[in-house]
Amino acid sequence: MQVVYLDNNATTKPDPQVVAAMVPFLQELYGNPSSAHRFGQRSRQAIDEARAQLADFLGCSDRELIFTGGGTEASNTAFRSLLAARAPRTVVVTSTVEHSATKQMCEKHVDAGLDVRSVGVHDDGTLDMDALASALDDDVAFCTMMWANNETGVLFDVAQIADICREKGVPFHCDATQALGKIPADFHRLGFDMATIASHKFHGPKGVGALFVRKGLRVDPLLVGGPQERARRGGTENVPGIVGLGKAAEVAKDKLPDMARVEKVLFNQTWYQIRVPEGVTSYVSKAFVNAQGDGETGTINQDRTPVKAASLRGPGESYREQLLLSKDDTVTILAEEGNYYKVVSPKDAFVFIPAGTLRK
Repeated sequence: MQVVYLDNNATTKPDPQVVAAMVPFLQELYGNPSSAHRFGQRSRQAIDEARAQLADFLGCSDRELIFTGGGTEASNTAFRSLLAARAPRTVVVTSTVEHSATKQMCEKHVDAGLDVRSVGVHDDGTLDMDALASALDDDVAFCTMMWANNETGVLFDVAQIADICREKGVPFHCDATQALGKIPADFHRLGFDMATIASHKFHGPKGVGALFVRKGLRVDPLLVGGPQERARRGGTENVPGIVGLGKAAEVAKDKLPDMARVEKVLFNQTWYQIRVPEGVTSYVSKAFVNAQGDGETGTINQDRTPVKAASLRGPGESYREQLLLSKDDTVTILAEEGNYYKVVSPKDAFVFIPAGTLRK
């Protein structure tokens, strides 16, 4: 059976050039980059080269980048650092449609006395900038917002968000994970104070990411126990992963000029090929693309009149994988040739409800 992978917002296939760059550091060049001998220093050199590659991709200085174990760790480090630096302020401003890495951090800190102000979005998924400006005052420790929504593909105007935060004297952390590799990035020009990067979102390896920290800002390490990353992230570095991240950044920058054209072609082709499996068409009356704000990041979020999961049961020959959910669940069909489905249960629909796109 041919598999058509349509889940690049969840993760991407490592580019062959990335894999090739990583292999030597998994086999022959396995020295500890903290070692003083030549074998270890070859690994140190590889980390420095990867940092330069990533900095060139992001439009920042290599000294402003801290390698981490992924995007979630980077966001947690930013959250912790900005709260510590801005004490005694205990207010954080975010949006109602953030990734769970941000959402759950906010929820956890509420128990410790944090006040979270959540800014809503318009029906097209774009941020309410007037509400953002109203939410920022002298009590706010920092603002954290995503750049591209992983569910709808809608881009927030992060340059405008940064400008509003700067006018209010509030640091801005951007979760840039979903946008990188799809649209050009220039962190200095955009005005980020901190930003989260995840390698596997742009054809790099999983388990490695980075945190951008604007020069002059203090970092409160999430992990301590060593001098790595200029004492900002303890622990022996994941050299193969970091090398892969650097190569992925280099490849992504080279391919960026073609991304807009390629995404448009693939979007149009996929839209017309998506169809409802035989036998359930009578349950679906309409289809449309959700949350069409300005500038989508190659995301197809197709909404159809909700279909009871029981309606999708069919002969085993027709369905390689049965979807058996509780009677209260619904499904959104995101399928190529009617074989693959994106399951959305009500508990996971927080992104769609505030955007006005979850139709009943």
